Amino acid sequence: MKTRILATACTVAAVLFVGTLVAEPQAEVDFETITCPVSGKPVNVEQTLDYKEGQVYLCCPGCVAPFEKKTAKYATAANHQLATTQQVVQVNCPISGRAVNEEVSSEVGGITVGYCCKGCLKKVNSAEGDDQLALVFGEEAFEQGFAFPEEEDAE
Repeated sequence: MKTRILATACTVAAVLFVGTLVAEPQAEVDFETITCPVSGKPVNVEQTLDYKEGQVYLCCPGCVAPFEKKTAKYATAANHQLATTQQVVQVNCPISGRAVNEEVSSEVGGITVGYCCKGCLKKVNSAEGDDQLALVFGEEAFEQGFAFPEEEDAE
């Protein structure tokens, strides 16, 4: 009985520890390299808009209306920005939705992205530019591959 309680306590501690690792940013976000999903210009960190469960950064107030009017048009760029600003974490392969194999990854838009297999890696690596970004950060891929970290309950 004592072994079972100890094992359960260790499991809970490990889950809490890993949860804190996932929720913390891996590096400082360099906002000078972040671009507005509407204009492609550098962002103004004070010009934000609620998007999904996070914030999308825009360059100016003039980009708010176009973004709100045609959100789907800018979704890939906005999703990429959520990943770049570390508001989301990768939880699965964006191509298949399956678990990520830690040995299979590539850089996409300045972000290291993991895949379940070399087939998914090959699919992404065979695309270039905006097509590659759409494969990884398009709506369907983003929904199955990325998630907002769950906030810890304040007690």
